[in-house]
Amino acid sequence: MPAKYKYYDAVLRALVKDGWTITDEEVHFVFGDRSIYVDLMAERPVLLERMAEKIAVEARTFAGKAKMADIERAIGQFVIYETALEVAGLEHELFLAVPIDMTYFFTSSAVVKMRRKFGIKVVTYDPIKEVIVEWIK
Repeated sequence: MPAKYKYYDAVLRALVKDGWTITDEEVHFVFGDRSIYVDLMAERPVLLERMAEKIAVEARTFAGKAKMADIERAIGQFVIYETALEVAGLEHELFLAVPIDMTYFFTSSAVVKMRRKFGIKVVTYDPIKEVIVEWIK
């Protein structure tokens, strides 16, 4: 299994505080002939329906010196992981969890265009307070 990112546990606790039940951690998928691991799977009841809203979350920190390389890797992982979820027949909506100091980047006009083009959904979190700040679709 891959190593957890620095704020993995903060994201997990933030999701729980936001009303999510963590159903799985580091979920293994085979993509082509390679193994991949989606960080978190969670669900919560949908009001007025007898269903559950289901999400998958890839937690990132972008704490390295080469932030653009980290961003490129995260976007590539998002596309691969979303495809893996679809191939597995899961209906989880995938989100890329990013710390609040990266909100400016993921809401800039060029990146919004890219997110729309590739269907990248983002959830921002505060790693200190361990809370969800915003869901960005």
